[in-house]
Amino acid sequence: MQVTINARLTTKEMFNFLMHHNYRSFGGVTGVLISLGAIALFLINITNEEMRIGYKVALLVIGLVYTVIQPIMLYKKAAVQVKTSDSINKPLTYTFDEDGITISLEDEKVSHKYEDVLMIKSTKVSVLVYVTRYRAFILPKRDIGEQFEGLRTILKNNVHNARCVDVR
Repeated sequence: MQVTINARLTTKEMFNFLMHHNYRSFGGVTGVLISLGAIALFLINITNEEMRIGYKVALLVIGLVYTVIQPIMLYKKAAVQVKTSDSINKPLTYTFDEDGITISLEDEKVSHKYEDVLMIKSTKVSVLVYVTRYRAFILPKRDIGEQFEGLRTILKNNVHNARCVDVR
């Protein structure tokens, strides 16, 4: 069995990956909790005249860091990456077969064995195939299309060392 996917990333998929990668980690969850706590403290103390304005501003800024500022920065980063990186803004061809995963960009080809796959996750807009802790192949679901069940089958049958095989 072989599944071939021609994929071209958009800012939406790259932003989705960056948000998923950053906010599903221990640090990301902790940052959001700290930001939400700071917003709660700000709201509780907004009318407290005994609290200095500097403390209120600090609480507001801390509250906005993970809830507003970082998502905006990640969106800008995604837009720049999609626009400037040849390995992202050009169409990539992913071929999944019994031997592994082959990624083609014009005349260049790179292959990975299924043993190299650390984790597979599925988001609302893409399937993420991690080959290192910080690097993943981003397969937009709109490009997978009707081949989704074939991709799911080949990954479930061949990826055995991955921490999580979540393709839905």
